Amino acid sequence: MRARIVAAAVIVIWAIGLVAYFALRDDSGTNANVVTPTQPPVTTVTPTSSTAPATTSTTHPVVTTSPPKPTITVVPPPTSPPTTATPTLPPTSAPPTTAPPTTAPPTTAPPTSTTTPDQGKAAAVQRKLLARPQLGPSNRGVPDDERFVVSYTPGQDLLVTWAVDNGTTRPTGTPDCAGPPTTTAPTSSTSSTTTTATSTTTTSTTVAPTSTSSAPGGRTTPLEARYEARQILLSIRSQLTSLHLDVPGVQLVGRYPIDASGDSDVVQVRYSKATVQSGFSDYKKAFDVPPADVVQCLNPAFDL
Repeated sequence: MRARIVAAAVIVIWAIGLVAYFALRDDSGTNANVVTPTQPPVTTVTPTSSTAPATTSTTHPVVTTSPPKPTITVVPPPTSPPTTATPTLPPTSAPPTTAPPTTAPPTTAPPTSTTTPDQGKAAAVQRKLLARPQLGPSNRGVPDDERFVVSYTPGQDLLVTWAVDNGTTRPTGTPDCAGPPTTTAPTSSTSSTTTTATSTTTTSTTVAPTSTSSAPGGRTTPLEARYEARQILLSIRSQLTSLHLDVPGVQLVGRYPIDASGDSDVVQVRYSKATVQSGFSDYKKAFDVPPADVVQCLNPAFDL
């Protein structure tokens, strides 16, 4: 405090001297009478006491300007969870749309219903013919489904078309059984053909074997056709009752490659139901009347 008083006194004295200087200054511009003020000596007063307050700015309270508090911005949690639209994926899972096609298997059932009871009986007759050892499969490579073809219609003749096996001789000629078989009485020409077959039967007796083997066994192809015709009738006889076949008779149609055009009808012959049930013992007379009810057609190459 004392130092401040001393300093203030010095400043006052210096100011007085400066005023006197300007007051006593000559206007003529000469400086002869100008008294140059002497700057008062600066007396440095050293404090005698060590307890003098230090020239610290303790009198001025130190303003500690604390930095502004950081503004804590609370960032809300990201709203990404709502963006997790994965739960919407299940609607895109279209497997339920694949379920309707699985209902298609019932459409496979109708084809099985196309087999009528009458067709089932015809198929049963056909299977038994193929299973008969005396007939068996074709010895000339005809498929089983063509070896015997059976057609059954209640109230009508049971129609059996079969592929005649090869014999020791293979006849050739021209097909002449072009039309469908009929159940009408045989014409005069047919009767003469049947008579011819009967007259030639004795000449062929020594050729035909008595064996019942399914192989030709030395039988000629015309004899093989007669042998197979009788075996067909024997197979059907047991099924007339077991399958309850409502037929007035049995119509047989034998096919053979008589020429280069492929299989052709070579014999058409009908038997009454009574004949089928009673049977006959001599297969060589299978195309004779009787036992046949009518022979609609017999190729000359199959005469005996």
